[in-house]
Amino acid sequence: MVSKQILPLLVGLLFVQCTTSASVMEQIRPRAVFDLNCPANQIQVVEIAGGGAGVGTYGAIGCGQRVRYETVCSFDGSQCSIKVATAANSPKPTE
Repeated sequence: MVSKQILPLLVGLLFVQCTTSASVMEQIRPRAVFDLNCPANQIQVVEIAGGGAGVGTYGAIGCGQRVRYETVCSFDGSQCSIKVATAANSPKPTE
């Protein structure tokens, strides 16, 4: 019987996580417009690594450049601290 009580909670948490990622990506886009000096419609934001407790790593790609952001967000994703982890014009790592 416990599983019937937990299932709605797990589904709800999954929904919140998806909503939060989308919300965070939309908060990153205006920052990427500035950092990349690129129009918003040419920027793609992707989740690189999602963590628990509102922590994540995202990338923004546009106008031949890319930048990586680290985020710490409220549980619902409505407020985020976004910092540049890798500058837009930094050299690509060599292997």
